[in-house]
Amino acid sequence: MKNLNNRLIVKLAGSAGQGIKTAGLILTKALKRNGFKVFGYTEYPSLIRGGHNVFQIEVFEGEGVSLSTETDILLALDSFSIVEHAKEMPSGGVIIYDENTITLNAEQINDFSSRSVSVVGIKLLDEATKAGGNALMKNTVALGALWQILNLSFESISPIISDTYNKTQEMIDTNLRCIKAGMDFVSAKALNFENNIPTFEELKNQMIISGNEAVALGAIASGVRLYSSYPMTPASAILTYLAEHGPKSGMIVKQAEDEINSANMVIGAFHAGTRAMCATSGGGFDLMTEAVSLSGITEIPFFCVIGQRPGPATGAPTWTAQSDLDLAIYSGHGEFPRIVVAPADPKQAFTLTSECLNLTERFQTPVLMLLDKHLGESFYTTPVLSSEAITIDRGKILAESPENLTKLRYEFTEDGISPRWFPGDKINTFLANSDEHTEKGYSTEKAEDISKMQAKRLKKLNSIKSTLPDPIIYGDPANAQLKIVSWGSNIPTLLYVKEELSKKGIEISILQITYCWPLKKEPIQNFLNGDTKSALIELNGTFQMGRLIKQEIGYEFQNKFNKIDGRPFFTEELMQYISTLVK
Repeated sequence: MKNLNNRLIVKLAGSAGQGIKTAGLILTKALKRNGFKVFGYTEYPSLIRGGHNVFQIEVFEGEGVSLSTETDILLALDSFSIVEHAKEMPSGGVIIYDENTITLNAEQINDFSSRSVSVVGIKLLDEATKAGGNALMKNTVALGALWQILNLSFESISPIISDTYNKTQEMIDTNLRCIKAGMDFVSAKALNFENNIPTFEELKNQMIISGNEAVALGAIASGVRLYSSYPMTPASAILTYLAEHGPKSGMIVKQAEDEINSANMVIGAFHAGTRAMCATSGGGFDLMTEAVSLSGITEIPFFCVIGQRPGPATGAPTWTAQSDLDLAIYSGHGEFPRIVVAPADPKQAFTLTSECLNLTERFQTPVLMLLDKHLGESFYTTPVLSSEAITIDRGKILAESPENLTKLRYEFTEDGISPRWFPGDKINTFLANSDEHTEKGYSTEKAEDISKMQAKRLKKLNSIKSTLPDPIIYGDPANAQLKIVSWGSNIPTLLYVKEELSKKGIEISILQITYCWPLKKEPIQNFLNGDTKSALIELNGTFQMGRLIKQEIGYEFQNKFNKIDGRPFFTEELMQYISTLVK
């Protein structure tokens, strides 16, 4: 029995090196082009080769994006995939497996029969060879088999096969024959799989994009001219995407020797007048914290994306978490303002990348963006991201003029933000000094100078708070049976759950904290006021956002739900938790 109606879950599973992700992305894009709302989620171990890999495709309608614990159609390319995922199959499910490499035992066959799970064995290599292909094209045959089970036409998948394998016409033709071979094989089995998921014409022209790719596009659209980074999962895809596409917009993409150099290159570029950014994960950001302090005292902009994964140390590098909020807020020694943001989906990742670059230049202080692996490496159906939504604000940059020849770089101002200019400009000289300094940048140890400069920088906090938008509220808090506070990639899942629960007569309201620091207290207080029960949902062990809220506004959540196993929240577990609270 399916837990969720009007939802289809397709899972491709096998070992690393079997092309699981490539095949999954092709299927995801093909379904989107046919008007289905789809979401692609990938799991893989931290091994160069081998280990169990999964690409899960969710097809559904409505708001939000979420993962299910069930699997309607399983493509298994090794025996372990059968053992690991067969238990997820509801009645009416279908398993396709490679008969060249997998042999089912009697116990498995009886189990599937008793649960009304259909099993289709196909010799993928044999079918690929008969179609004129080779071992690399086994997955194309498998895609054809999946496509036929979904009862979709050859004409509706052939364009993306042609686009994907377009090196030569012969390669296109051979892969198309392999798709057809897989479809014909399943068609002869006369399987009847029920697929009632509606299609929507407007989805056909939308994008399939990951959170990491959205950040990269946001960087390009916002005029970044230097991207400096050291590869670290799950942020590495930003580097690889920009290495391919960044230079087309005039961007220099540099793989630095390490995270320390990466961060310092960003500060150096901003000092010289060039927009720059870097990205890493928690362990890499640990090494950057001295640079964060350097940005704080020199008031040179600095922007870094932190792709969160479970720690400490190397931790579980290919899984997801939201455990670096404290790291971002409290990184670096001494006291100075910084801004921490956390997008929930690729559209927000795109626009917030631009906004972070504006904020770091406007307030001349570090800005950190927290992605998590789930958002960074999952693939979403998203409206086309347009640079028309991007505005560029470079802050208080002075133009060359006679009246500016006596300007002081660290001038005391009402809002704490001093004028800024670049080396070589015909404006007054200054020192960008990592020691405490005077308005001109000269080192100082005088008590009055130290006090005044510290206070100047901290003044920015009030300016920042007055600028940042309020948290986003979904649903009417006044009519909700439960108020939920969360952040990051949990939000799309909660939006899907909200819609599903509403069908059952359960109304919830969700507050998304996008700007995590400085925290805007009044909107959160207003949301939590009243007698309605509230709950906090986070992917970390110590409820870091909850502790921050308690610290800032004195509110302590009585109901809290978390996970610390490296997996995102699944639809069923959130629905069960929320349903229990509102009974």
